Amino acid sequence: MVIKQPYEVLYYFNTYSCILPIRLFTNYYSLQHCKCEDYFEQTEPTLNGNYKRICNKKTIEEGKFINGNKDGIWKTWSKKGTLIRVFNYSNGIMNGEVKFYNSNGSKKFEGMFENGYKNGNWAFYNDKGGLIKTGNYNKGVPTGIWKIFDWKAKKELYVYDFETKKYLKRESESTYFESAAIMQNDNTQEWYILHYPKRKDTSNTMPIEGYILSNDIYVNLMEVPLDIWDTYLQNDFNVSLNIQSNEIQSISIVKEDSPQKLMFTFLVTTNDKDKLKEVNHSDISIKLLEYKIMEVLWLMGPWIGNNGNVTIETAYVVNKFKNSPF
Repeated sequence: MVIKQPYEVLYYFNTYSCILPIRLFTNYYSLQHCKCEDYFEQTEPTLNGNYKRICNKKTIEEGKFINGNKDGIWKTWSKKGTLIRVFNYSNGIMNGEVKFYNSNGSKKFEGMFENGYKNGNWAFYNDKGGLIKTGNYNKGVPTGIWKIFDWKAKKELYVYDFETKKYLKRESESTYFESAAIMQNDNTQEWYILHYPKRKDTSNTMPIEGYILSNDIYVNLMEVPLDIWDTYLQNDFNVSLNIQSNEIQSISIVKEDSPQKLMFTFLVTTNDKDKLKEVNHSDISIKLLEYKIMEVLWLMGPWIGNNGNVTIETAYVVNKFKNSPF
């Protein structure tokens, strides 16, 4: 159950030895099913000002909105207090370091944006902090040689040279995770079962490692927030990615389906049915989740193939399966 009520939280700071009150939050949402509270400075007509989620008296997430756009530093912690995500924004535009961490504290991802453009070295890691994908950007354009390794971070699977626009090495339909793989969720530090439908691997426009392996990287970066864990949810939408110069230039949600059935899916079972909760997730809770989905989509790539728009089906499904085998 989500309970909204007007609520004012006063924080204080010391300026020239004077204690001054700051009215930061005026909207309070009690997420009783997960023992969390969401605090917003403003929710209507749009999200604006400071935001904080507190669960069991621990800060789980905090950041700031400007007219519905994320701004400044956003941080997320696990329920045990481990830092798992850092994003930097300038009024909705990614600007600064992006860092993900595994629940054991090792690196999961690190990259840099400069005014919305990817720049410098980008690196993706496995659950133990081993390097699985790396390469460089220059003002939003991938450059030089990019490498993708197996999940053990030892064998090269794909090597692509953006100078010659050619693969130097290319495995066929490589995967990190099979359907029914047991995965750890960094937010709760608990385990879930991964599901995969039949997926298409290649297209005229695709990530350099293909859609199947890229979907595995997407799954590795995705999270199940505490308010979603052990509940039922299906959040499906199609996204149009505009690809130019081997990189995403814009992302928008669209109504039409992809004729090629290109997919990035996140389908998981978190627990036995008798331990799940029926929760009516609020529009704001779904909106906060969609921010996270779109953030991970921005990190996919580099891309090869035709410039233009490609539509990808996304499915974020937690426990809501008609014929689940688990």
